[in-house]
Amino acid sequence: MTWNRSLQPWTWAGPENIELLERPIVSPPPVLILAVPHRFNEPMLRGRGGMPFGWKQEEGLHGSTWNAMGDDADGIEEEGRAEEPGQRVGRQRVNQRLVPRPVQGPVLSDQKGRLYEKHNEQVRLLGRVIKGAHGRLFELVPQDEQSRAEHDADEERREEIDNDPKAGSQANVPSKEYVPLFPGQEIKRIVRFGEVKGLLLSQVMEPNRMRDDHRLFCRVELFEVIRSQSMESFASTLLSETGIAGQLQLLTEVMMHKLQLMEVFGRRAQARQVETRQPGMLLSGDRVFRLILVNDPTSDRHAMRSTKPKMAAGSKEFEDKVRSSSEPFNHDTPLKTAIPERFLKPWEFQISREEALYDMSVQGRNPSLLDRFRGWRRSGEELRKWQALLVGKKLDDQLWGVRLPMNAFHHSEVRAWAQRTLQQAGYNVGVMLPEWEVYWRRKGV
Repeated sequence: MTWNRSLQPWTWAGPENIELLERPIVSPPPVLILAVPHRFNEPMLRGRGGMPFGWKQEEGLHGSTWNAMGDDADGIEEEGRAEEPGQRVGRQRVNQRLVPRPVQGPVLSDQKGRLYEKHNEQVRLLGRVIKGAHGRLFELVPQDEQSRAEHDADEERREEIDNDPKAGSQANVPSKEYVPLFPGQEIKRIVRFGEVKGLLLSQVMEPNRMRDDHRLFCRVELFEVIRSQSMESFASTLLSETGIAGQLQLLTEVMMHKLQLMEVFGRRAQARQVETRQPGMLLSGDRVFRLILVNDPTSDRHAMRSTKPKMAAGSKEFEDKVRSSSEPFNHDTPLKTAIPERFLKPWEFQISREEALYDMSVQGRNPSLLDRFRGWRRSGEELRKWQALLVGKKLDDQLWGVRLPMNAFHHSEVRAWAQRTLQQAGYNVGVMLPEWEVYWRRKGV
C-alpha cells in the first residue's frame, strides 16, 4: 500500500486493473452556450440577398432532385427552409420534380424564423429557399405550381394592359418561346470574318472587300429556347422578321470556346449534347446566339457618299476641282478627303497634330545632316522590310496600316508611292498627301 501527497490511498494495480490504467483519459469537449435576447428575433426587413439572424444550414439537395431541376439550378446551393417541418413541403412531394422560382420582392422574417415574400402589396409564405451563385434567392416549387404561377402572372399582366393601353405599348407580354441570357450584361468579342461569315454576311455593306482573316468587333446576344420549334419560327419570334434565320446559330461547345464564353457561363459552360433532330429544328433547352456587327470596316466609302455635298457637272466649282486633282474624276465615286475611321486610334499617337505640322515645316525646308545620315544608313534594310509587308494588302491597309520605314519622308521613292497609291485608292491627292504625312509623323515615323 502506497500513499500520495494528498494522503489518499492508492489501490495496488493488480493484473486485473492493468487494462484500466492503460486506457487514455478523455475529457469532454468544451461547450459554449450563447443566450440570444428576445429582441433579436423580431421580424426584420431584408433585401433579396439578406438572410435572417441565426439561419441554419439545410442538408444539400439529393442528386436526383438536383438533376431534375435542369440547367436553371446550376450554380445554386440550398440555403435553408423558411417554414417549420411539415408545412407546405410535405413528404409526398419528395419525388416530384422541383424547379427554382426567383424571389421577386423583399424578404420578411418572423419570430419563428419563417420567411415571407412581399410582392405587389401582398405577403406570401416561402417554402424551401436556395441561394444562387450571385446571392439571388430562389424558392423550390413543384413544376405544376411554377407553371400555374406563370399563367397567373400572364393573366394579371393582360388585365393591366386591357385596363391601361399605355402599359401595353411600353412593355409587351413576355414571350414563352425563349429566355434571354444575361440581359443586363453587354458581351463584346473580336471574331474572324471567315469563322462567322454566314452570320455577318448580311451586315457588311461590301462583303467582296473582306478577307477571311479580317478581325471584326461584334456584340453577342444569347438566348435559351423554351419549347421545340424551327429555327425560322424562332427567328421570326425574336426579330419579328422572316427569312433571317441565317443570323442565328446553335451555340455548340466549339463556338463557345471561339467566342470565349466559358467564363461568362461559369459552371453552366458545358453545352448541350447534339441529339438526333431534324435539320433546322431547335429543342427545348438549346442555346442560340446572334452576332451584331459594331463597326463595319467597309462603310467608310458609303459614309463619304452620304456626307459629302454633290457638285453640278457644269459648275465652276466642279471644273476647279478637276484641275486641282491629279487623278481623273469619276462621276460615280466622289473623292475621299478623310482617313478611314478604323485606322484612327488616338492612343497610338505620340505627338499632337500641331507638333507634326511644325516638324513638316522645319524639316521640309532644311533637313538636318543627322537625319540624312540616318536615312542613308538604314534606308536599304527598312525599305526592303516595308515593301515586303505591303504585298497582298488592300490600298487602304497599305496607306494607313503598314508602318513606314524610318525617315521615309526624305525618300523621294516613298513619297511618289504615296501619291500614286492615294490616287488609285480614290483619295484627293492634293488634300490627303499632307494628311498622310501628318498621320505617320504623329505615330513616331
